[in-house]
Amino acid sequence: MADLGREGARPVAVRLTQRLPGSVQEMGWEVVKVIPVGLHALRMDERHEFTWLRARITSAARRLGRAAGVPDGQLHPFPHPLI
Repeated sequence: MADLGREGARPVAVRLTQRLPGSVQEMGWEVVKVIPVGLHALRMDERHEFTWLRARITSAARRLGRAAGVPDGQLHPFPHPLI
């Protein structure tokens, strides 16, 4: 949660343990879903550029301390690794 906050997200956590069957809860299982409000979901169609968080994408190499895969100021045409 703290890492998401540092990335500019507003994480919301929801405990879903009560939705598990009782026998599973008795074994100690817990379920939590975290929604990183402010970050966008992975999409299989990246053509809708207006939905991108461009500042976050262009600053990724600097924030991660790694070389970018494309020249500064440019974006990879298919940033999602599964496309």
